[in-house]
Amino acid sequence: MTRHGLEPSLSGWEARQSGWLFFGMGPVVVAWVAVARGRSVWPAVRAQWRLGLPGGLISVLGYGIVVWAQTRGALAAVAALRETGVITGAIIGAVFFNERMGLPRLAAAGVVVAGVALINVH
Repeated sequence: MTRHGLEPSLSGWEARQSGWLFFGMGPVVVAWVAVARGRSVWPAVRAQWRLGLPGGLISVLGYGIVVWAQTRGALAAVAALRETGVITGAIIGAVFFNERMGLPRLAAAGVVVAGVALINVH
């Protein structure tokens, strides 16, 4: 776990932390889903792997970029910027996947914006 953005810079290579975290967790998650869902999960995996694999790689890359940024800049600013991804995800969901952008989601986005503003107040 990264405390105050120090461990990645002390390790000398930020990608090492990201890689071990994701590639170490991956087999555990796959095993857990296989046990929880049984054989019914494999047809879905075969049908969706072309979407899932790039999404997983982007997730690893995104986490690595955040860990790298935490070693290079003000931790509060990096954390605030990272949280704006929740808003971006909600917008992508509404625009591209026709997800509803109801009052609860708009309120949550407002809370994130307020939190980002408060983190960056000096």
